[in-house]
Amino acid sequence: MERVKFILMTKSSKYGGYCVAGLDVEQRRWVRLVSGDAGLHGALTDADMVTQPRVPCRPLDLVEAPVLGPAPTERQPENVLIDRGKRWRLIARCRPEQAFAYMPPRERRVIFGNRQRLLAGDRGNIRSLDLIAVNDLELRRDTRCRCDFTFGGSVYTSISATDPDFYDVPTPYRLPRAVLAMSLADEPYNGKYFKFAAKIFPIQRDSGGGRR
Repeated sequence: MERVKFILMTKSSKYGGYCVAGLDVEQRRWVRLVSGDAGLHGALTDADMVTQPRVPCRPLDLVEAPVLGPAPTERQPENVLIDRGKRWRLIARCRPEQAFAYMPPRERRVIFGNRQRLLAGDRGNIRSLDLIAVNDLELRRDTRCRCDFTFGGSVYTSISATDPDFYDVPTPYRLPRAVLAMSLADEPYNGKYFKFAAKIFPIQRDSGGGRR
């Protein structure tokens, strides 16, 4: 049986379930765990992520999950299909800096090919997950939770924030510096693909640098 050992980096809201992605500690690559449940658009539930003892996984858990194999799509090449009949194994709890050691956050260039909150359907992409170090993050709420931030010298605005840990904070909520796990949607909206801040890691100025 195939297994993947990874640090869980995102457990973000998606169609009543979760978009779950992490850093494969053996291959040093991103993986997104998908369920194959069409009703949930591939999202996972807490029941999918229960470990021994019976505790649902949370971000920064180092876990081992049984998988059936790769399940890439055109926009999400990192996807792997979980074996829903098998329980995950909790190995350890990590600190953010331990996760960043496997994949240092980027500090320059652009996010998924451009500086907008959407990616046009005719623009190619080779990945749909990224870890970036940003400045001047501001969370706000209108019809949904959104954030603005500075990355690589450019200001990004109205990026959807899908990290449930920040849904209830009073807004505007500001962080001078943070690391974001970014995700790109698999399904288009009017021919374009949304970018999501799927996990927000607040960091201190002296807590370590990123990758240029």
